Amino acid sequence: MKKQVCSIILLIGMLFALSGCVFQAGDDFYALPQLPEDYLALQETINQVMKELGAEYAAPSSGNNVQTIQLQDLDGVGDRESAVAFFRVANAEKPLKIYIFRQDPLTERYETEWVIEGDGTAIYSVSFENLGGSADKELVVSWQISSKVHSLAAYSLQLGGNVVELMRSGYTKNAIVDLDRDNEKEIVLVQLDAAENNGRAELYKYSDGMMLHTSAAPLSQYVSTIQSARVGTLMNMIPALFVSSGFGDNGGRVTDIIALRDGVLTNVTLDQESGVEVSLSTIRYYNDFKDANGLDINGDGILELPLEEPLPLVGETGTQLYLLHWYQFDQNGDAARVCTTFHNYEDGWYLILPESWRGMISAARRDSSATSAGSERAISFYYWPGGDPGLEPEEFLTIYRLSGTNRAYRATVDNRVILVESSDVIYAAKFRESNWDSQLNADELRLESFNRIKINWSDDD
Repeated sequence: MKKQVCSIILLIGMLFALSGCVFQAGDDFYALPQLPEDYLALQETINQVMKELGAEYAAPSSGNNVQTIQLQDLDGVGDRESAVAFFRVANAEKPLKIYIFRQDPLTERYETEWVIEGDGTAIYSVSFENLGGSADKELVVSWQISSKVHSLAAYSLQLGGNVVELMRSGYTKNAIVDLDRDNEKEIVLVQLDAAENNGRAELYKYSDGMMLHTSAAPLSQYVSTIQSARVGTLMNMIPALFVSSGFGDNGGRVTDIIALRDGVLTNVTLDQESGVEVSLSTIRYYNDFKDANGLDINGDGILELPLEEPLPLVGETGTQLYLLHWYQFDQNGDAARVCTTFHNYEDGWYLILPESWRGMISAARRDSSATSAGSERAISFYYWPGGDPGLEPEEFLTIYRLSGTNRAYRATVDNRVILVESSDVIYAAKFRESNWDSQLNADELRLESFNRIKINWSDDD
């Protein structure tokens, strides 16, 4: 055993010698790698500030920037010259504090350059944005006042340690987006008046050293909750905000698309001619799926919204299944369908359907009982034009999700073909004899139509 240990140590020593590394004698041989001097200097300054304040760390709880200490390029030069730290000081008049440190090039010590203070129970989120006026970035901070109340504020960091508050407002949802494509971002706040069942989107744009409220657009009437405010694009790559809300008393959902038109914030999908002022073209009631608020389904950079179509129910009992028609919109709110899919969120896959399937098919779940060897979940597709009760549904394709120890065998038995194989699941298909030409073969199914569903992380706030 001793010979083995000595041999291992000798081998490691030879490898380090060949790589140019030099071992030091004594206790240094076992010492942990030393931290960079810059980090040690920063930590020393932060520790001193925390001691003087009696503070504890209070990192943002949401968004993309949730680290306790963050290195940021706030002057837009390209290097991360600033360190931002987040604290809470109990019993202080303004308990939430954001400290921004910069390194003195002469002493190499970090010094406090700016301090931003806020009220509330937590720092909900922070982002570093170019809102206008210079290459310097501004801070946009969401202060959490209570579990359901947030206040958004934007701050400009100026010479001499001065902090200027550019705007502040309560909000339900918010987005930071360059709607006018001038390389300077605007702030859009979505407000909900639950008592009146309506809401609005408000635009704040940088002008004369402040973020000014320049225009507002109404949301659909009868909205009850704001579920998401997602930045996306319309046709011709025009940026927009897709605001999805609970609608009416029957579990509906409506998406209002907010964009700039002639410099004014506008709800481009709002149907004012009907007299009800609702985005009628985006109302849907099938909401039990993850992409209800939109998805770039065809990968062209434009956000599509899904509208459901219930399929005829095969048999007297069973789960209602749907097709999803995906639409993209232009700046006038006009919609164009780009594709139709069948999404099986439960099993993690979807099909892009041939155009010839529209109005001609139905589907039903055909799961087998789980055993010790694994499970077999399946969806069968049927040729059944219009769900005509005078015709018998004709099964022509089944998609399987197979798990368990013998899944590889079950994936190829009975003329099944493998579509996708992962470490623990195999997806397979079986084409059945049919008098109907589905205009889809095994290669087209595997390479073009069948897709795994990916988890989409939202930047909704």
